[in-house]
Amino acid sequence: MGSVFDNEMVQIRITDLEYRFPKMTDEEIIEAIERIYLEEMGRPLNTNINIERMDAHSASSDAKGTALVLANNEDPDNVNEVVFISRGSVSPEDWIDNLFGVGVGTGGGGYAEDTEAFLKEVGKKHNLDKDIPIYAFAHSKGHNTVAAIQLKEAHFIEVNTFNGAQSNAIQQIRYDDDFRRAVEREFNLSRLNTESVHSIPAAELEAFAQEYYKDKGANIHQTRSKSDFLYALDSFPGMFVVGNVATYRTDHENKGFVEAVEAIPQEELQALLHFLAPYGNVYGEEGVAGVMEEAFGDALAYYKDHPNAEPLDIGAMKTTVAVLVDELGEAGYLSEEDARQLKWHLQLILTEVEAIYERIHEGEGLSISRMLEDGLFAGLLYKLSMEDRIATINKLFDGIAKAADEHHSLEALMNEIAEGKSYQNGDLYLEGSAGGDEIKLNLSKTLDAYEAVKKVLDQQDTLLERYLAVVEHEYMDFYNHKKKQLAAKMSVMESNYRAYQHLLPSSYGGLITNLRFRESFLPLEGAPLEGVAWLVKQNRESIGEKAEAMRQAVEEMFDVEHNVAGMFAYLSG
Repeated sequence: MGSVFDNEMVQIRITDLEYRFPKMTDEEIIEAIERIYLEEMGRPLNTNINIERMDAHSASSDAKGTALVLANNEDPDNVNEVVFISRGSVSPEDWIDNLFGVGVGTGGGGYAEDTEAFLKEVGKKHNLDKDIPIYAFAHSKGHNTVAAIQLKEAHFIEVNTFNGAQSNAIQQIRYDDDFRRAVEREFNLSRLNTESVHSIPAAELEAFAQEYYKDKGANIHQTRSKSDFLYALDSFPGMFVVGNVATYRTDHENKGFVEAVEAIPQEELQALLHFLAPYGNVYGEEGVAGVMEEAFGDALAYYKDHPNAEPLDIGAMKTTVAVLVDELGEAGYLSEEDARQLKWHLQLILTEVEAIYERIHEGEGLSISRMLEDGLFAGLLYKLSMEDRIATINKLFDGIAKAADEHHSLEALMNEIAEGKSYQNGDLYLEGSAGGDEIKLNLSKTLDAYEAVKKVLDQQDTLLERYLAVVEHEYMDFYNHKKKQLAAKMSVMESNYRAYQHLLPSSYGGLITNLRFRESFLPLEGAPLEGVAWLVKQNRESIGEKAEAMRQAVEEMFDVEHNVAGMFAYLSG
């Protein structure tokens, strides 16, 4: 038996929703999850949910996520399963770790280690047996985290991820000791270190990692967009894909980022990763501050000890940049004019960097005056030329960044997968036609409105009942008081009958000798419904009729495929 959330669209929407959890209360989270389930499945969830937040539990990384502890409604202590949602990149620390931990592969397994520790705490808190199934959902960086855990420990019954940052063989060497030893045996290395790892041809290491983890990745299921910029990063040295992968193209106007990245020669990518590798090791142990300190120290050492070293190959960099921009233009992300402008500004930036570098390269020794002169030169060049040029480059990159963000998002992926429906800003839209007209209904807002109307009508019914009860009470009290007054008056008349002799006509010669009343009061059948009460009742009936008419129209159009009737029936109570 699979997870309660075994529907892919439910999984994606809950994964997307998790980004908003920090600003939501537990009650709001549960309500939102229940609504997603109702909209996608057409029936209520009927499961008790406990929320366990990871935000305050990460010790060595910026890892975040949420565990949903699912139990029976009747017995909340009887846990059936745990669903862990690993959050993707949201902070600068996340993106730095993406660079070193995922791209370079040397950032360490801090995210995975902290996630493992958090899940153990959840298990202890809820006294979970070892046979309680744990499932994982993830997006972006979150895939890299849960995949690392799964490949090492087989911790999850099933992993479902969307537009994920893939696994890196060097990262796994650092995180998974068994894999490290297997690599040492495979490539006849006594002990792996940074230098020996990079001596292994990247393609061979990737192929070995994929084969080694083939069985362990069997329960990993990925849904990916080929238009996602992370899809292009698969071509980075050391990256490998595991699990069962379903791919879609979410951008039907542009070709995607794959060809642009693949246009960069592998040896240049490898050289970049080799250059960054030492800083990845520092980042894994000391974080961003350690990287900055190490880089500054390296720069000073190079400045002092290598005055005659060959300068950087700026020409090769210019060639690579030109190829990359051309490919982005070919892919449709840049107009011909924007590509020309971007290439020109990037070439000029590199020329200015070259001027700074060569000035430092041509200097002799390490002196205070020389450092001050070089610093002044670099500062003036940046302020007078490079600063504005960088701003222009950023502006030209805006369109590329927006496309990358749009097709990395889960909404674009959901809209590509969905049939007869679409998603926007967390809401579900149903699509249909009537009388030749296309109809697009915001089902989420429709259900919200219907639920709100039902609550208002229920409140009005309650208030009207209370009002009528008060009226009934006051009316009966008044009626009974009047009966008593009338009975007392009749009693006085009976005992003092002679006082009413004058009421007889003068032409009548008789005398009143006795007076008796036969009491008979008709029972009240309810207070009269008048005034405000009558208007409220009429208004309630009118609103109720309109709500039901709306419900009927929606059900007639969409019920067959989406079980809308079940949603309305649940919200009706």
